[in-house]
Amino acid sequence: MEDKKPRIDSIDVAKGIMISLLVFHHYPHLLSVNGVNIENISSITSWHEWFLVFFMPAFFFITGFCSSFNKPFKEFLVSNLKVLFIPAILFIVINRILSALFFCHTQEEVINQLLHGATLWFLWSLFFAKLLHWGVRKLPYGSLLIYLLLTFVGVWCWFQDIPNILYFQNTCALALFLYVGEKCKVYSKKHNFKWLMSCGALLFVAAMIFLKMCHLPRPIVTGVIVMGSYKEIPVYWVLATLGCLFILLISSLIQKTRVFQSIGKRTLVIYSIHGLFYSFFLNVAASNGFFGVHSLGFDATVCFVICALTVLSGYLTALVIERIPFCKYLIGKW
Repeated sequence: MEDKKPRIDSIDVAKGIMISLLVFHHYPHLLSVNGVNIENISSITSWHEWFLVFFMPAFFFITGFCSSFNKPFKEFLVSNLKVLFIPAILFIVINRILSALFFCHTQEEVINQLLHGATLWFLWSLFFAKLLHWGVRKLPYGSLLIYLLLTFVGVWCWFQDIPNILYFQNTCALALFLYVGEKCKVYSKKHNFKWLMSCGALLFVAAMIFLKMCHLPRPIVTGVIVMGSYKEIPVYWVLATLGCLFILLISSLIQKTRVFQSIGKRTLVIYSIHGLFYSFFLNVAASNGFFGVHSLGFDATVCFVICALTVLSGYLTALVIERIPFCKYLIGKW
């Protein structure tokens, strides 16, 4: 979610697609949080398994692909404090205060929201993963092995119900893809990267169809880690890596799509505040009787409209923030 120059159109398109998928993925969760029965939309959201296996690793992959890790540590740290750490704190405060003001109805709900509201785990995880990668990549050998072992550490801690302080478990499970992304950047400068993306995309589709037909699990790492055993970790590595190549291929084929380009340039703001707009639109829809026993077509339309309005509202908010000087701290432009 970091804004880098020169920009690569296909990367912005990929980010735009993925943030839209993220908003869609959160639809059933936020429906349930707002007290709406989600059984009626299960057929609409069931296909999200196709992108859940890769869309959070892909953000790390893209960060590794686009970022420079050659800066001195102090400069690198300051840069990421500006771009990730400080915006995370500010957006958490904004989310919790506005949610408490507009979406809480009792004193207990207000207190709970202020103390345990939005956490924006992804920004914390990406921040610490980047610092980790800055150091690990400088080791003379064994970087890949370290990241593979870290995945096991993150999954083991999750299985053991160890407190996920500062989302270190997510960081351990996802940091590998900073490494993979950076290696792919090096590869793309010397070889035909589109050929690699094409092969990866074909293998991803084939693997997903095979797992579906055989009723085999598809391990997932997002804000939670969904795995049945340690045996699924290699499957996670492979599926997530192939999925990253898949989404990059798709974005390279439609890289002139301005809608996704524009959205992709503002993923930080859209991610950070989409929960607020979601809650607003869901409350409006619920109060007007849009949820209940309806046809599949009606429920699908409501789902699409709310998701689209949420992304659009986040995008417009980002445009406003970019034009207000004192809001520069929210997007790391200082």
